Amino acid sequence: MKRFSLTLLWSCLATTLMAHPLCPADTIVKVVRPDSVVIAETDSMTQMTIFGSEGNDEYYFRYSKMYAPDALSKVDEHARSWNFSLPLLNAEKGRVEWELLCTDLHLGWSVPLEESGPTPLHHAFNIGLELLQVRATLPSRRDAFAMGLGIDYNTMSQHTGQMWLKRDGQLDTAPYPEASRSHRSHISYGTLSLPVQYRHKFGNTWVSLAAIPTLNLRPVVSNSYKLDNKEYKYKFKHLPYKDFGMSFRLGVRYKGHSGIYLQYTPTELFDAPAPARYQMLTIGVLL
Repeated sequence: MKRFSLTLLWSCLATTLMAHPLCPADTIVKVVRPDSVVIAETDSMTQMTIFGSEGNDEYYFRYSKMYAPDALSKVDEHARSWNFSLPLLNAEKGRVEWELLCTDLHLGWSVPLEESGPTPLHHAFNIGLELLQVRATLPSRRDAFAMGLGIDYNTMSQHTGQMWLKRDGQLDTAPYPEASRSHRSHISYGTLSLPVQYRHKFGNTWVSLAAIPTLNLRPVVSNSYKLDNKEYKYKFKHLPYKDFGMSFRLGVRYKGHSGIYLQYTPTELFDAPAPARYQMLTIGVLL
């Protein structure tokens, strides 16, 4: 039944296109076993949309053909559900393609390039999502500029040395109680970011460079340790910190799929003389 329906839809499209003079096609797209094919026709346009393909339920392809003498053909294709576009921003505008996207779920491990104070950093972790991105792809289709809005969660941890805490309204350190064990001391905080990005395509590989100004959200210190078979936990809030920061990111994706990134953050979260001041280098994956 599916094969019969698909054949009927393709026959309708062929009949429609024969009624209008078209330039020879220079792009061929093969979709194996699509879930559904929808063809829509108006007085000025024929549009074909394919949903799903063999092995990829989230595949999406749309071909549009306008009948005006100077009209352009439009192709829109993606394979990931969180890459979406809005019609008002996805139209051709002077041969520059505008899109509104949700992209770049990323997670990575961070290491300090420079640290101060008696609390050596054991590890740091970052996870974030670019909630919205406005992207302008140039006519070459190999270059694009974008600006977005993102949110990140960051945590810094140390398991040895001294624990972080709040003393006299400031971030400070103190030794763990004698004979205690299972030491954990964390600083966690969020950021809002406005990444400005340039992308270039080398063959099948997209390389991106981004400058990322950030608004830091209030950090929280969490400590825990065990003493005499009891576990003790403490939290400290309302610490003084820097409101703004800056990061720089290099990202690489192959054929628009998952990739890797390297991020450098030269700004520190706390001012001197706070004991946790780090310039960070983050290595992670783009999903």
